[in-house]
Amino acid sequence: MNSCLYECAIFHERLTPKKHAFTNRCFFFYLDLDELQTLANRFRLFNIEKPALYQFKASDHMPLQPTGSLKERAIQAFRQAGLQEPIEKISLLANVRTLGYVFNPISLFFAFNPAGQCLGSLAQVENTFREMKIFPALNRHENESQGFFSEVVKHFYVSPYSKLDQQFRFGMSVPGKSIHCTVSSHAGEETVLRSGFSGKKIPLSDAHLWRLTLRYPLITWQVTALIHLHALVLWLKKVPLHLKEDRLFEQRNVLRPRPDLQIYYAENEVTP
Repeated sequence: MNSCLYECAIFHERLTPKKHAFTNRCFFFYLDLDELQTLANRFRLFNIEKPALYQFKASDHMPLQPTGSLKERAIQAFRQAGLQEPIEKISLLANVRTLGYVFNPISLFFAFNPAGQCLGSLAQVENTFREMKIFPALNRHENESQGFFSEVVKHFYVSPYSKLDQQFRFGMSVPGKSIHCTVSSHAGEETVLRSGFSGKKIPLSDAHLWRLTLRYPLITWQVTALIHLHALVLWLKKVPLHLKEDRLFEQRNVLRPRPDLQIYYAENEVTP
């Protein structure tokens, strides 16, 4: 199987206007989208159609169009990002539903050609309003083992403590025995925030899932709880707030926009 698990260490460091940093550990599923039914048939703790401790739903990702499989939607997104090479496989690094609940601050799609070479990555960033935005990373490092990178204006409401016009810089390795991802936010030449994760590959099995479940119980619930906990800490540190409704015009190419943003898009004839 190409599918596996990655046990990772996460870091997050805010540098300005007030310093705040934390580290945490978690695990991710790395799923070859062609293997989903095989995985559901093979493992007791994982399913795609029936409720299970860990359940994958394609509808949780990349709502680019109402029809088509997740693999087809991902290929379409890679094409829209400018990737024209033949795509054979799509793999996804993400959390899946844990006891029915999922939240992914970031999910990574990887495209592979028929020879098995990784062609690039798409970062799917999600906010707590359940909105999403796709950020391509198709620029290849000279050292191919370092993977891909990109730099783009955010124009997406990720946090009430971040401005929408900052630059996102992504870097992600090609998944192998280990995986690495960095995301930093910049205001001009000033680094506002650094974050990312790195981890080691673990074979996907019921035994390993049981072990990781005991070590990281209710992992997706933990993710949401920690986001709100650290948001409270930043509020107590009096970090300035940026309300979502104040700058709708800077929120562009948002998938699943919430109602006020949908109305803004409709009134201004903006295509998400």
